[in-house]
Amino acid sequence: MTTRTVAASKSGKLLNKLFPYLLLAPAFILVIVLNYIPIGESVLRSLYDWRGGSRATFVGLANFKELFQDMAFHISMKNMIKLLVFQLVVILTVPLLAAEYIFRLKNHPVLQNAFRVLFVLPMVVPRIVTVLIWQFIYDGDVGLLNGILKGLGLVSLARPWLDDPRLALYAIMFVGFPWVSGVATLIYLAGLENVESTVWDSCELDGARGLRRVFAIDIPLIFAQLRTMAVLTVIEVIGGYMFVDILVLTGGGPGWATMVPGLNLYENAFKFSRMGYACAMGLTLSLIALFITLLNMSLFGKKVDE
Repeated sequence: MTTRTVAASKSGKLLNKLFPYLLLAPAFILVIVLNYIPIGESVLRSLYDWRGGSRATFVGLANFKELFQDMAFHISMKNMIKLLVFQLVVILTVPLLAAEYIFRLKNHPVLQNAFRVLFVLPMVVPRIVTVLIWQFIYDGDVGLLNGILKGLGLVSLARPWLDDPRLALYAIMFVGFPWVSGVATLIYLAGLENVESTVWDSCELDGARGLRRVFAIDIPLIFAQLRTMAVLTVIEVIGGYMFVDILVLTGGGPGWATMVPGLNLYENAFKFSRMGYACAMGLTLSLIALFITLLNMSLFGKKVDE
C-alpha cells in the first residue's frame, strides 16, 4: 500500500467520524446564536440601567436590589405561586383520569379512538379563541355566567367576575375548564399503553381494580411521565403561562390582583422601557425555574429509576 493510499484511507476514516458532527453543526450554531447568546446578553444587560437604546449606565446589582423591594413583583410572585399550585394539582389529576378512562376502553377500539380525538381536538383551537369565549362568559353585564345565575333566580350570586379583586385570579384559574390537557393526556396514555400486558393480568388476578389499581399500580408505573409534566408545568407557569389569558382578560388588574411575573416583565420592558430591569427579572425567574427543576429531579429521580 502506497503512502498516498494510506493517507487517503486515514482522511476517509476521519471524514466518516466527523460527518455526523458536520450534520449537527448548523443546529448547534442556531441554538448558540438564538438561545445562549441572548441569555448571556440578558445577564450582562441586567447589570445596566438600559432603556433599549445604545446608551446604558452600569448600575451593578441595583436592578436586583430594586426587584426584591418591588411590591408589584412581590404580589406577582404570590399570584404565580397560587397559579403554580393550582396548575400542578390539575395537570397531575384531570388528564390522568382522562387517560385512565381512555385506556380502559381498549376492548372497544372505535370508542377509544373517538374519545382520544375528542380530548385532543381542543389542542388545535388557538388559545386566544378560548380566552375570548371566557371573556364573554365572565362579562358582568351580558355574560353567560351571570345570565344563567339570573335565569335560575340566583341574582345575588351574579358578580363582575373579572373586576372583583377577590375573584379575578380564581376566575382566570377556571379558564379552560374542565382542564383536560391534550398533551398531558397523551403522555399519560402512552405511559399506560407501554406497560406490559402481564402486569394488568396480574392486577386482575390479585383483585386490584378501580382506584386501588390507580394508586398502587398505575401511578408508580407512569411516575416518570407525571414528573415530566410537573417539570414542564413549573417551567410554563414561571415562564409566563396564562400570560395571554391575563393580558386579554384583566391586564393584570384590578389593581395588581392578577399580576404575574411574566406580565410584569413585559410591562417593564415594553411599556416603561426598563429593559435592564426586565432582564434582571427574567434572569431571576429563570434561576427559580432551574432551582425547582433540579430539586424535582434530585427528589424524585431515584424513584423514577426504581
